[in-house]
Amino acid sequence: MGVYETLFIVNPELNDAEVENVVQRLQEVVTRSGGQVHRTENWGRKKLAYEVKKHRKGIYVLMYLSGSGKTVAELERHYRMMDPVLRYLTVKLEKLPDFQPPEAEAAPREAEAAPREAEAQPAQTEAGLSSGDADQPAASEAETTATEAS
Repeated sequence: MGVYETLFIVNPELNDAEVENVVQRLQEVVTRSGGQVHRTENWGRKKLAYEVKKHRKGIYVLMYLSGSGKTVAELERHYRMMDPVLRYLTVKLEKLPDFQPPEAEAAPREAEAAPREAEAQPAQTEAGLSSGDADQPAASEAETTATEAS
């Protein structure tokens, strides 16, 4: 049994309920033919690089599944028969990627952002700006000596 990643583009004129219906039908095809769907991600509406079947945008959906070659063949046969599916691509993977829950994926990103913000603070004070007058530009050296001379 192989592990596969399949990405398909759905007609952008469909509403969310219709897109979900298409995804569910394709998941049922996988399970009926002896496969298993591990994860499905709806990436949303994105601009296409070129026009496909008279559409400039499409709804991208990524699905990870495991099954035999017959499972993939049946899935791709349904892709070709379904009018809402504009394009598809299926790739065989070495192993299934490690998935983290959505909360766990967001936490490392927030943890990485905090040190970057802290690093940005000293850069402003080194440039001659104090925390109180960050909105105002620092006085140039010529202006400072001119004020001292008068």
